[in-house]
Amino acid sequence: MTAEKTCPAYLLVERQEKLSETVSELAKKQVLACDVEVDTLFHYGETLCLLQFSDGEKTWLVEPLAVKDLSVLAAVLEDQRVEKIIHGADFDVRMMSKHLGITCRRVFDTEIAARYLSQGSSLAALIKKYFGISLAKKYQKANWRQRPLPAEMLAYAASDVYWLPRLADVLKQELRKLKRLEWVEEECAFIGQKTSPEKSSHLLFLRFAGAGTLPRRKLALLEAILQWREGLARKRDCPPFKILDNETVRRMVNQPPLTEAELLRIRMFSRKTPEFRQSLLQAVRTGLSCPEEKLPVYPKFFRVPGWPGEKEKEERERMLKSWRQAKSMSLGLAPGLLLTTKQLRELAEKAPLRLPDLNKVEGLRNWQKRVFGEELCYLLRRSAGKEK
Repeated sequence: MTAEKTCPAYLLVERQEKLSETVSELAKKQVLACDVEVDTLFHYGETLCLLQFSDGEKTWLVEPLAVKDLSVLAAVLEDQRVEKIIHGADFDVRMMSKHLGITCRRVFDTEIAARYLSQGSSLAALIKKYFGISLAKKYQKANWRQRPLPAEMLAYAASDVYWLPRLADVLKQELRKLKRLEWVEEECAFIGQKTSPEKSSHLLFLRFAGAGTLPRRKLALLEAILQWREGLARKRDCPPFKILDNETVRRMVNQPPLTEAELLRIRMFSRKTPEFRQSLLQAVRTGLSCPEEKLPVYPKFFRVPGWPGEKEKEERERMLKSWRQAKSMSLGLAPGLLLTTKQLRELAEKAPLRLPDLNKVEGLRNWQKRVFGEELCYLLRRSAGKEK
């Protein structure tokens, strides 16, 4: 059965007074599916283009480009009495916080739930598996900022949330059977609490994959090119990757072109204007001529082999990784779902020997302490020679 044959009816909210009426209705719900559509592919920066809500019977599409004051949604999104069902919630919650100033509370993430059931994270695949419905995904990368939005795109947006309450019910039932529902609920409680100080930095290389392996001179070159790309993207109102894709940036950092002839050897630049090429070459020269004392440093955690206790800590980390791998195989789960790398390193660092000591390990969940605590403490005591 296709999405077109099962497209849910929806109410398009385009006026302020209608939004207030909608919020009053949404506030009465116990469970509410939520989703957002954001444009990052057609314009510079991020634009919140649509908000979708559904109780599994009725669906609302809120038009943020028409309704200017969306703060009234806080009455629902911040209400702990209303459970919000979201697929891949971390992104949606961050967008609500960034663009609306609203902290979405009491979230159940169907993507996380599916992972703890050893299933794929694709919403379309999950809907197909449990309900036999094929959701059209051709609008995932569509221009959501265009107005008016075509009826087909609105129908797609409505379908994305309509099935979520039913999906959450099914996944919760399966999680209860495996006694993992509390695991997922606790993981969901931490959604939106992740902080990344790097993202607030003006240094663009901190968000560029692979930059951490570069020497300082190449890091300066990378930053100069990225700053140039960002400035031109802002001026042209387009995403930075449409100015220069990341693969071309990497190629230029590894083999910096110093002349227009060298730049033209990279095929894509033959289609660019002379002004474009000259301004890019100037950015390359700026990066290469950065004074030694001003060369950037990629922040890293350095381990010095000679530090007291470092060898023992590395041994504990290897032991914990082996335990995690074996345990994940027995449970049929990805290793990172049992312990993240950060948690594993914290355990190796703090080396808790008794259950109360686990409280000193930053970021360790209650369900992890309850389910795996005894095993972890036993392993660490044995590594310390305090357990036979």
